[in-house]
Amino acid sequence: MNSTAGNRGGLAFSAGLTIASAILLSVAYPPFNIGFLAWLGLAPFLLAIGHARRADAIVLGYLFGVVHGAGTYWWALKIDSVNIPNFIVMVIFFGLYFLLFAVLYHGANRRFPAGVLVLGPAQWVAVEYLRANLGFLAFPWCLLGHSQYRYLPVVQIADITGVYGVSFTLALVNQLLAGTVGQLLWKSGPKAAGNFRPMANIAPLRVVVALLVPLLVVGYGWKRQGSEGVPGGLRVAIVQPNRIFHNNMSLMQQVDHMRAYAEWSLTAARMRPHLIIWPASSLPAPYQARVSRFWTEMTARRAGSYLLVGGTGHLKDSPPVPGEIPYSNGEFLVSPQGVLVGQYNKVHLLPFNEYIPLQGIIPWPTWVTTLKLSFIPGKELTLFDIGGIRFGTPICWENMFPDFFRKFVARGAHIIVAVSSEAFFGRSSPAPYQTLAMSVFRAVENRVAIARAHQTGISAVIRPNGRIEDTIKDRSGNEFHVAGFLVADLPVRNEMTFYTRYGDLFAFSCIGLTAIVLLIAFLRRRKAMPEIAP
Repeated sequence: MNSTAGNRGGLAFSAGLTIASAILLSVAYPPFNIGFLAWLGLAPFLLAIGHARRADAIVLGYLFGVVHGAGTYWWALKIDSVNIPNFIVMVIFFGLYFLLFAVLYHGANRRFPAGVLVLGPAQWVAVEYLRANLGFLAFPWCLLGHSQYRYLPVVQIADITGVYGVSFTLALVNQLLAGTVGQLLWKSGPKAAGNFRPMANIAPLRVVVALLVPLLVVGYGWKRQGSEGVPGGLRVAIVQPNRIFHNNMSLMQQVDHMRAYAEWSLTAARMRPHLIIWPASSLPAPYQARVSRFWTEMTARRAGSYLLVGGTGHLKDSPPVPGEIPYSNGEFLVSPQGVLVGQYNKVHLLPFNEYIPLQGIIPWPTWVTTLKLSFIPGKELTLFDIGGIRFGTPICWENMFPDFFRKFVARGAHIIVAVSSEAFFGRSSPAPYQTLAMSVFRAVENRVAIARAHQTGISAVIRPNGRIEDTIKDRSGNEFHVAGFLVADLPVRNEMTFYTRYGDLFAFSCIGLTAIVLLIAFLRRRKAMPEIAP
């Protein structure tokens, strides 16, 4: 009876640690931006599952995921297409990743206690990579490393490891804290330790190694944060008229929409940019439509600049595909003479919004998606060229995926124009700030300048070292749902980073280490099983 009560009390205390840990990590991201909490906010959760029984660790892992998911992505409820059932399903699914981590971590802590200082962070990265790349269920949003986007010396290591190296460093420091606190609790006696079991002794050598890693990361960052490319490469003007495209716009509404873009563009043209950038989905009709073509071509000629616009465009060379709409989300480059000189069709489509996963196999209910037919994805990553300077234009969802993004640079892009349409998040949503954090990592990973253009914000210029140079804002400093433009000279990429060349090699090494540990644990368990006599 007393033992049962003690177990319940220990589980309740561990649940408290887990909830506190999930909240601490949630406020490390925008809009709160208390990024330093990520250096210690994970430790209570690691402490809880490291000392728990296996069944309790599973419960705690899922609890952490649900609370962390709700605390980080609460803004999703502000999206018109997301209702409470959608959000609950999202949070329930999101919690499964941390349940998986808890199972892996608990096993490593029991079978390889001396190596958990490294195994734990490696397992965290392995699960993060899974979350970011699980097919149509991928959700690479607010990884642990993204919390550090404002700390330039910390994030520079991403040009080697990607965001996963920053996540590993944070998890390593948290593991050291969790192990140290666990030892102190146990040495203070069973009463102080409660229902906890002792973790492996944190040997001095392992402490030195664990502390050396973040010191090396920051030291590397101090050296590399001066990498800003070759100055004076391409002058761009980002236009943000705070106009939102919607279906079934009347002809007069389309004209008014395009006039706003044209007026801001011609004002920005006084500063003689080489390229004027409109956000994704800036056109109120397909590019081939009369209103779209007239206003874009006229604006480009009057501005005397190249004009990049976003909208839908018919893929004339693609044969009809049964069950698919013959249009794609695209970017169109118009010359100063008003001639269409290039088109990029979005390759990585947004599931349930631009294409239907497993179409014809799973009949998705309408509360999951109202999409009837899928859009056609593009077939290749197109690079545009202005005076010998090449740039790629990943669209919306494509900017979330580091391995996809880097391919534009690997193919020769000197600059990246990241366009999106995030007006659907709502006026008070922190989501655009969270995507801005991811854009910082895309810049550092590839040492490439980014011009980020959004319909309602946040439009910004990001330097190759991840520094957010400027944003479009009003006189009060508001950056979201404001109209304006921003002109900047983007430096040209002058190096090919390790990450650009080899991608997520660091993450793969963490996955490999996790797989080896699982294999060894399986073989040990099989060897320890008693033989059954025939």
